Parts: sequence; C-alpha cells; structure tokens
Amino acid sequence: MTIARAKRVLYGTALSLILAGILIFVGGVAPVPGEPRSYPMRPATEAEQQQHDRDQLLDLLRAQQTANQEAQR
Repeated sequence: MTIARAKRVLYGTALSLILAGILIFVGGVAPVPGEPRSYPMRPATEAEQQQHDRDQLLDLLRAQQTANQEAQR
C-alpha cells in the first residue's frame, strides 16, 4: 500500500468516526426495528394505584418472611 493510499484510508476512517460520533451525539440514530416506542405515561387510576400498593406490600411481606426464615437457620 502506498503512503498516499494509507493516508486516504486513515483520513476516511477518521472522518467516518467523527460523523458517527456527531450522529450519536445529536440523537440521529434510528431506533431498532421491533423495539417498542416510548409513550408518555398516563396517570394511574385509583384501582391501579391500590393494586400497585397491595403488590408492593405483598413483596415486602414475602421478603420479610424470607429474611426471617434465613435468620432461623
């Protein structure tokens, strides 16, 4: 490979990396097909909030029971 060709390859690679960095920084990269899009969240209804609270309390209770069982061993 001649020196002139090596310089062209080097400059081309550097330019490609710079342009890719600019695109990524600006956010011009398209989302991956098949991935869900993000939508703004709507406020939870009263029933959904109550179910969420119950689920959290149940998770905490199970974690406490597991910790108690581990402590008894």
